[in-house]
Amino acid sequence: MPHLARPRPFRKEATNKIKAWWVQAEAMTSALKMYNLTGDPKYLSIFKKTYDFVEKYHTDWKYGEWHSGVNEKLEPVGRKGAIYKGAYHNGRSMMECINELKGL
Repeated sequence: MPHLARPRPFRKEATNKIKAWWVQAEAMTSALKMYNLTGDPKYLSIFKKTYDFVEKYHTDWKYGEWHSGVNEKLEPVGRKGAIYKGAYHNGRSMMECINELKGL
């Protein structure tokens, strides 16, 4: 059985602070969908902040692809290519974000 990360203790600081590529991708998509549904500018702000983070820290502009994680020191961690890391999340997310932005 694979080792699963333990959840952080209740009301304690998180123990795993790596920002995973797929979470950032899904956050952008969700934020834009929520903005389009509600018109609440906080969701547009969340999208922009997340996009800026991804553009600056997750994206490998020299060799392509997104890093699988970014640690607390804002350094890339993990592999860009692995069996678990297809282009599904980031590729689909970017296409959905483009469609959502066209609807603004």
